[in-house]
Amino acid sequence: MAQLAHGGRAERTAAELHVHPNTVKYRLRRLRELTGDDPLTGGVEHTAHWWWALRSWLA
Repeated sequence: MAQLAHGGRAERTAAELHVHPNTVKYRLRRLRELTGDDPLTGGVEHTAHWWWALRSWLA
């Protein structure tokens, strides 16, 4: 969710999560591999769906 909040910027996301930017990139790549989809592409509705899904899963 932090990646979505920072508009896909790995450096800002990494700073918020206290991890290395490469860790953020790796986790996003694994998410794409596991789901076959990229939460940062596809427009506002697609991104909002991913935000809601990830937030619900983490709750």
